[in-house]
Amino acid sequence: MTQVDLSSYKGLFVKTASEYLEKLTNGLDQTDLNTNTEAINNIYISIHSLGSQNLTMGYSSTGALCRLIENYFYKVKNGEQTIDEQKIQYLKGAVAKVKESLTSVEANNAELNLDDEQKTIKERLSL
Repeated sequence: MTQVDLSSYKGLFVKTASEYLEKLTNGLDQTDLNTNTEAINNIYISIHSLGSQNLTMGYSSTGALCRLIENYFYKVKNGEQTIDEQKIQYLKGAVAKVKESLTSVEANNAELNLDDEQKTIKERLSL
């Protein structure tokens, strides 16, 4: 399989990823997410898009963490999970790790290894 050089898209990736991170952060700051379907849908779309972009760019660790968060919000959308303040704090921590990885991509052209965060979020959100 031929490797495609995506480095010319890095600037666009960083810009759009930052926008999705802002939407995620704003969404997680909403009150009573269990009944706010619009906020849940916006969070879900943002994390899905962010995860897809990371995976497309080859940032598999960051993309995998995004996918876990996406899976959680998929379950919330379908009434299989609920959100409480403790889970919001876990999610905010995971989103902060995604942001740190994005900062590393921008500064060093390399994502962070987020395997530990993936394990933690799986346990804390029962995924």
